[in-house]
Amino acid sequence: MCYKVIVFDDEPLQAESLVNKLRDSQYAQLLSIEIVSDITRLKQVLINQTVDILFMDINIGEETSGIEFVQKFVSAQSSVHIIYVTGFDRYHSQVYRTPHVGFVMKPVKEADLYEALRVALEAIEKTREHPFLIKAKGRTKRIDPGILRYVESNRRILRLYYGNECIEYYDKLSEFMKRLPSCFVQCHKSYAVNMSFIDELTRTSVLLTTGEQVPVSQTRSRDVVDAFEAFVGRSY
Repeated sequence: MCYKVIVFDDEPLQAESLVNKLRDSQYAQLLSIEIVSDITRLKQVLINQTVDILFMDINIGEETSGIEFVQKFVSAQSSVHIIYVTGFDRYHSQVYRTPHVGFVMKPVKEADLYEALRVALEAIEKTREHPFLIKAKGRTKRIDPGILRYVESNRRILRLYYGNECIEYYDKLSEFMKRLPSCFVQCHKSYAVNMSFIDELTRTSVLLTTGEQVPVSQTRSRDVVDAFEAFVGRSY
């Protein structure tokens, strides 16, 4: 599971400092981080990409602020989780005009940053655990991630092994994975599996509690083992 993170600051050195701290965090391997320093570019990214977390600098010029930008261009129903960053504590109350999960003061302390990041990741995870809708063969189907055992990809067709059904759905596996909680791991270029159903794991396959077998590619074998060990440890 990887989370898309945008760090917006019109001062590149400030942005790089924050990114370096994120890359030193315990969550570093889960994050795909991009620095954006131009407000026009930020609009394009939010329109064209799936962004999980936005570190938003508040002081971005005389014409607007980070808070005003979020009010205008980030929908209240958006999946983006906002963490505000500023050197001025007078914004403590103003940020409540918009949904956000964190408020970090400059100079950024690692403890404050990591706590805000932890809260954001937990919020994302709770959202992904909720049921969601897909459109498949003319019907709208509710998908509960807890019941979905594994996903198989054949070009742009996904097969969802869900309860007693096999649902065919048109999407890329990489895009569909963004909708799933962290209990899912991609074990092959064409397969992702719900670790809640894993009974046994080998270098080449996963055996599910249902008796089904899912292939594991050589290139992903180590990642799957690490993910499963971490998942079982968290479950206990």
